[in-house]
Amino acid sequence: MDTLIQGMPVTIKSLRNIIEKIISLSGDNDPDFQLVDIEKIQEEKAYQGLRIRLNSQLGQMKDSFHLDVVTGETLEQKAIRWKYQPLLEDEKIPIYIYHPEQILAEKMQTILQRGLANTRMKDFYDVYVTPITTDIDFETFSKDFKLVMEERKTVELWEFRKEILNMIISDEKMNNEWLQYAKTHGFVGDISFENVTNSITQLFNKIII
Repeated sequence: MDTLIQGMPVTIKSLRNIIEKIISLSGDNDPDFQLVDIEKIQEEKAYQGLRIRLNSQLGQMKDSFHLDVVTGETLEQKAIRWKYQPLLEDEKIPIYIYHPEQILAEKMQTILQRGLANTRMKDFYDVYVTPITTDIDFETFSKDFKLVMEERKTVELWEFRKEILNMIISDEKMNNEWLQYAKTHGFVGDISFENVTNSITQLFNKIII
């Protein structure tokens, strides 16, 4: 899960204090959480941040997961207040989420910047499915994309978008990565890599920089 913290300095020490305070609030019927560690994100990503690793246990069920906390990013629009429905609770939890245009803009920038090095097929799936399942304001999306490109200092890549996308389309490894992703994630269904790259092309055509 990716999160963004605004309005306060974020360090390993301050984040540890926040997380430990949150997990100490667990009730008798809630999962038990254990903070494993917090470290700087080492993998190649377009943003700076910290990764929180947690273990959880509810009865005999155990799980491990991580949260990526982004710092230094700018939200072009105000975050949306949204009510999240937990699986095990009746009461909805109010949280703030990115606008879909911002999410889509960041995914598109990542695909453009990483090119053939991007093995995260979820980025491609999200770019395909978001415009289908969400009412996207493409003027806002275009503005958000431009802002993300400027913040991440990758504006010069825009000139080579067609070449980068053509390399992705024709790369055997990328196509096989998608087939494997579809095989292990049933929600992909019969969406082909061609469907996905066609969607990316259409989105590029809606962007004005």
